[in-house]
Amino acid sequence: MPTANHAVTNRNPGKPAELKLPLILLCLAPLMFQRLSLLWAPRYLYDFISYWVSGKLYLAGANPYDSGAIFAMEKAQGWHYTIPMTTYCPPWSMPLLVLSAMAAMNVSRAIWFAISLTIDCGAAVALWRYYGGAARRRWIALLVCASFIAMGVAEFLGQVTPLMLLALTAFLWLTRWKRYFWAGLALWGLGAKPHLLYLFFLAVLLWAVQNRVWKMLAGAALSYGVATAGAIAGNLDTVHFLNSSLKAALEIFCGVGGVLRQIFGAQHHWLQFLPCLLGLVWFAWYWKRNRKNWDWGEHLPFLLVVSIASSPYFWFHDFVLILPALIRFAAGRAYRSFDVMVLFVLVQEVVQLCYSPSTTVWMGVGSLLWIPFCLVGERWLRKTRALERTENAPETAYAV
Repeated sequence: MPTANHAVTNRNPGKPAELKLPLILLCLAPLMFQRLSLLWAPRYLYDFISYWVSGKLYLAGANPYDSGAIFAMEKAQGWHYTIPMTTYCPPWSMPLLVLSAMAAMNVSRAIWFAISLTIDCGAAVALWRYYGGAARRRWIALLVCASFIAMGVAEFLGQVTPLMLLALTAFLWLTRWKRYFWAGLALWGLGAKPHLLYLFFLAVLLWAVQNRVWKMLAGAALSYGVATAGAIAGNLDTVHFLNSSLKAALEIFCGVGGVLRQIFGAQHHWLQFLPCLLGLVWFAWYWKRNRKNWDWGEHLPFLLVVSIASSPYFWFHDFVLILPALIRFAAGRAYRSFDVMVLFVLVQEVVQLCYSPSTTVWMGVGSLLWIPFCLVGERWLRKTRALERTENAPETAYAV
């Protein structure tokens, strides 16, 4: 029988088995090969050309959203497709487009790629530190980058999403430091594709009003207002954004809405926005459940995943913006979980298998698998935290 001199520890011995580093690297090897091969692949005239051409048209005083003028300039640069690659970045993002057009096409493309790669790696390390990862283990954050194919594709295409990732990372840190005005200014960097983060913007608005953080709203209003006014003042044709881009956007099939239109008819434009309604219903529940103890570090990652997955237009490479979720799981050692690791590999391979030579719309739908991945990751974090609390609890002694 135990006595006062013999403590009985009341601990949960059911700690889950963890994968060892060699096995983790073996699982990630196919992803790393695909991801790193994009660094040396020839970078043709993909998405970046739309930014560069629109920036050139703006500087020339022409309509930067005119599809005819865009098509003519793209063909002059070697564009061989039968339709133009039109930019859908709103007027407040025009400063970015102008910067992309300050040099020759090939030079600008190379600089944009280098900046994107640097931002992605830097954001991963910054998020690693944000979520409590040890400085000596920041190589794990870089390992996530090296195995995240969506990130490599975004760099390869010359997408604007790495810059948005930088803004997200800055927002998290500035909010933690309670630099709310500057956090509001940082939101401008997310405006290039606001439809992807519509739930995030709604959460920012509700959180700021609930906590009376008017400085954040003031910073956001100032950044968007100044950028928009400056863009229009520099070129009045910028006001044609809605007239030119909205019509072109309705002809695009991507995301869940695009698949619905392919199945039920392209003429049903409202189907493109049906996922947003479901996203708003989910958000109403999520906000009501968590608003009293809202923590950006805890609640933002899953919010990003659902926001992108339910947005009216998204491609699989837009999920580069869920990096906060991946780094959060990595900092919580979820990469040692067999379930999490298998899903991390499986999701990305399934997305690749969904590719069709005629359309990549199904690749975006395959990316919905990031939702169950994040649910499994969250379950792992809860389980490991519960075990840590149990292990750190005081020992209980029983005397007879």
